[in-house]
Amino acid sequence: MGAAKEFLKQRLSSIGYELKKNTLSLNLPTKAEIIQEFKCSGSIPWSMGYDEFKEDQILSVLANSAIIQKFQDNDELPKGFGIGLDERIIEYPWFLSQVENANKNNLRYLDAGPVMNHEFIVNRARKLASNVHFTTLSHEENCFHHLDISYLFADLINLPIKDNFYDLISCISTLEHVGCDNVCYGSNTSSFKENQKNFHYLEGAKELLRVLKPGGSLYITVPFGKYMHLGMIQQFDQEMIERLTGLFDVEQLGIDYYRYDSEGWQKSNQKKCVDSVFVKWLTEALMQKKFPTPHPVEQDLAAAARSVCCLQIKK
Repeated sequence: MGAAKEFLKQRLSSIGYELKKNTLSLNLPTKAEIIQEFKCSGSIPWSMGYDEFKEDQILSVLANSAIIQKFQDNDELPKGFGIGLDERIIEYPWFLSQVENANKNNLRYLDAGPVMNHEFIVNRARKLASNVHFTTLSHEENCFHHLDISYLFADLINLPIKDNFYDLISCISTLEHVGCDNVCYGSNTSSFKENQKNFHYLEGAKELLRVLKPGGSLYITVPFGKYMHLGMIQQFDQEMIERLTGLFDVEQLGIDYYRYDSEGWQKSNQKKCVDSVFVKWLTEALMQKKFPTPHPVEQDLAAAARSVCCLQIKK
């Protein structure tokens, strides 16, 4: 998440924050003011205030029991759900709704990514097990040691963890990065070639299954649609999903698809999602740590993926 955070620093500086080693000073707008300015400026994805608005919307969804019930029941979402927001507006409530009624006595939980390593959501992760571990390639700016969260810096395809260790694992929008250019996430190599489909992610999935206890649950999400290699990620196509699901016992596998269009995110199926296209300019901007000028705006206000595949695996 380092590249995205660098964007945040630039935006903060542009609206009056002074970033120093240990302080943040000057006239600080409130989160509500930042969100209001974002809305008044057209609610353009990835423009100033987008992160704050997205977090606010995710928290609103998580607090809405009726919408959470729709995720649990695989029901249609409200019309206009998540317009202009990336797939996190689906992934967070999908995952947390699935585990809401799960075993409350989980001993160990691993977030591989870790997408839960953010202040607005980390307390929900902390409540999922007695012991919570986050694994990523390298140090991130966010650190929640004070919550007794343990950090493991390791490659997903070679976890230094014994077999059958975790009761619960989440791997949200992470497998698509395996085997790609992850320099901005702390990798020391960028030798992977663009436009070359690879299946290294299968090794990561096998590792997650290896460290999952019998009876434990693994939750995976990936962007889905037409195959695209975008430097730092691969967008999964039908072949890649089939190779991934082939690792698991079909009787213990649940799969959901969600699709984005100009009317927002909605429950869908594989057939309707196969032609979905990721927002092409975004990953290059993240890797270069610089947005194009002028700021691109997709006609449908898509922010990143236009379809996402969500897998629930019981070992």
